[in-house]
Amino acid sequence: DGPARFSDVQEFGGEGINTWFHVVILEGRNREVRRLWESQGLTVSRLKRVRYGNIFLDKRAKAGEWTEMTQDEIDELSTLAGLEPRKVPELTPDEKNRWSRDKNKRRPVTAMKKPRRPRREDS
Repeated sequence: DGPARFSDVQEFGGEGINTWFHVVILEGRNREVRRLWESQGLTVSRLKRVRYGNIFLDKRAKAGEWTEMTQDEIDELSTLAGLEPRKVPELTPDEKNRWSRDKNKRRPVTAMKKPRRPRREDS
């Protein structure tokens, strides 16, 4: 389905065959990250999305959990997608009640701030 490549690869930790990497791709085709590593003779045993566009995902969120995006995050993502930013309407009292009843089905996770990049030390 066409050429693919990582736009950034950084070793993140671990030892031997259990090394972690942060990689950046610009598209997200089916199993693209796994296929890129396999083309180099390596197998991906665990894969986790940490960012979508310029929005960092809450690392405490587990499968089925969600966080509400801030208006700033929505504006940033809309701009990145080439859409007009728009104001997100407030929930009505009925909607708030419904969300509170569904807590067993969908558990909200408190939103996190973007991680700060570590400062580089001069060598």
